[in-house]
Amino acid sequence: PGCKVAYPIMADPNREIIKELNMIDPDERDPHGKPLPSRALHIVAPNKQ
Repeated sequence: PGCKVAYPIMADPNREIIKELNMIDPDERDPHGKPLPSRALHIVAPNKQ
């Protein structure tokens, strides 16, 4: 089941990518107090823009 996609999908369990690309929602935290990414679709080019 499922389908193959033609673009990379990545996980960020340590929240390094959301911090580097400034995608943190300033008002949202998980139950442990860690920052959460903004709830939106983020398309990032290889040059991080």
